[in-house]
Amino acid sequence: MKIQIAYEISVTNFDGVVSSLTLITVIGFAVCYVAWWLKPLKHRTFLLFWGVCAGIGGALLLGTKVAEHLYVYTQYSNDNYELIEGTVNVLRLQPEHGHAAGDLIEIAGQKLEVDYFTSAPGYHISIANGGVLQDGVYARVYVYDGLLLKIEHR
Repeated sequence: MKIQIAYEISVTNFDGVVSSLTLITVIGFAVCYVAWWLKPLKHRTFLLFWGVCAGIGGALLLGTKVAEHLYVYTQYSNDNYELIEGTVNVLRLQPEHGHAAGDLIEIAGQKLEVDYFTSAPGYHISIANGGVLQDGVYARVYVYDGLLLKIEHR
């Protein structure tokens, strides 16, 4: 059976958090622009305050998430990871809608957590949400600081 790549971190594969933060930043600055030029607006001060907070806060958070992702990608590019290979043993499942800790899996004696509801870079698709790291699957996992950077399975 051929080994398939289920996930591999790259420069451009950001998660949904980055697109959400980009949207918040753009909307915040757009609200600032509109509030600044509409002088007769009754709640101009509130809109300016909200727009500045959303725009600058969103931009700062966006920059932080992008920098975190690029740092982790650089670690992967420089071969600074641990390779874990073997059969997956599922120790704990995360419910489809969360409200519990992530999937806990064990590969070759190493325990790894896969949390669907995290915004950290790397693979985070739990079994209940269609993840490939299911019980009995042979997998090769590239790990850096608890983050799953590449998943190969058969």
